[in-house]
Amino acid sequence: MAQVLQQLAGVRPQNPDWLRSLNEAGAAVVRNTGWPTRKTEQWKYTSLRALEQVDYFSARGQAPKDLAGLAELCAIDNLDAHTLFFVNGIFSTALSRLQGLENGVSLVSFADADAQQSAQIREWLGSVVESDRHLFAAVNNQLLDCGAFFAGWQKCAVE
Repeated sequence: MAQVLQQLAGVRPQNPDWLRSLNEAGAAVVRNTGWPTRKTEQWKYTSLRALEQVDYFSARGQAPKDLAGLAELCAIDNLDAHTLFFVNGIFSTALSRLQGLENGVSLVSFADADAQQSAQIREWLGSVVESDRHLFAAVNNQLLDCGAFFAGWQKCAVE
């Protein structure tokens, strides 16, 4: 369990300043809360042992050598659709197929968001679950790195 917390302590996503504050707030909660054990009331019936036995962080920041080949391998023949591609949890605009989005629809990486888009993202991120009360929401906030932001006009249908 301490190993997971040590690994989390070393994670510093390279995000824009507006997103880095959410990362840092999540990291502070993780540092101050500690890893739940069976003696933690909310976790007394839930074992986290399986989570403790996996190294989730060794591949972070490493991309497969042949990304184009990976994109082809994951492609579905005759699929007439836009494709969002994530590599090790990081949104890749280079591998995603976003051409031909309808007027009024935008999809950008967090890093490429303009001032209006980043304000909309900030409004929603961290607003559903209180990370100071839920450890894994705090972990999610700490690790959040280069997501994708979709915005569309009201009568736009996503199929």
